[in-house]
Amino acid sequence: MADLDERLGRLERSHNQLNGLVNDLRDAVMVTAHVQARQAHLLKDMSEHLVLLDQSLVGLRDTVDEVTDKLNGLSGYLDGLRGKS
Repeated sequence: MADLDERLGRLERSHNQLNGLVNDLRDAVMVTAHVQARQAHLLKDMSEHLVLLDQSLVGLRDTVDEVTDKLNGLSGYLDGLRGKS
């Protein structure tokens, strides 16, 4: 009978240990899922921000091109005036 009690005690301790490990694993999975969800959200925000930056750069390039064309035209006009003098 003592042998049976000892075996039951070891079984109960093993069961408690296993339950603790299962709870630890469950907590780790929950934390991992939370971190992944947060990273996905941040990645989406960053992606949207990069799209806006790219669009702004395209607009800026267009503006620089327009200003360059106007400056080139003005430079040509001034060269023409200097040639007439």
